Amino acid sequence: MANSPKMINIADASKKIKVDNKISLSHYDKLSDNLIKEDDIYRQEKNIINLYIVLLRFTSLITETIPYHQDYKCSLQKEKLATRKKVVSVLQELESLKPKVQLLVLELRRSSSQNDHVGVSDQQAHHHVSSDDKFQQTQKLLDEMADLIESLRRIISQSNSLHETYQCLPKTSSCT
Repeated sequence: MANSPKMINIADASKKIKVDNKISLSHYDKLSDNLIKEDDIYRQEKNIINLYIVLLRFTSLITETIPYHQDYKCSLQKEKLATRKKVVSVLQELESLKPKVQLLVLELRRSSSQNDHVGVSDQQAHHHVSSDDKFQQTQKLLDEMADLIESLRRIISQSNSLHETYQCLPKTSSCT
């Protein structure tokens, strides 16, 4: 827990990356590979909060950014399938990490609330955002992430169904 930040804002740390079609799709692929390397480091360090954030970034990149790149539809089905399998694995890990992250956030909240008002006047304390508010915001975000994970599972399931349907169609090439 020594590596955990005092001010946790998972929403800011895992914001969606907007698609820039001037950047090659391979750049986004390298970015996703780097996120996987980064999550391995946090996993080894047992840095649960940063691991959770990196996994959220990876999931967002793969599900909310890359599919909207102009070159995505021309990318290889084999690569898409491998990526889809990785996302399912990451989603399962996110689900298993959520209770641990919630517990760590709760511990940080308790620790922070004990230290919040040390050397702070009443007027300064009044203007300070309470740790309870931070905790509630983080808790709300974690709940939203659980909903997002469930939505992503449905999308992946639908995508798999479409992929199976696509396999049955005659092959025509619109990509060069």
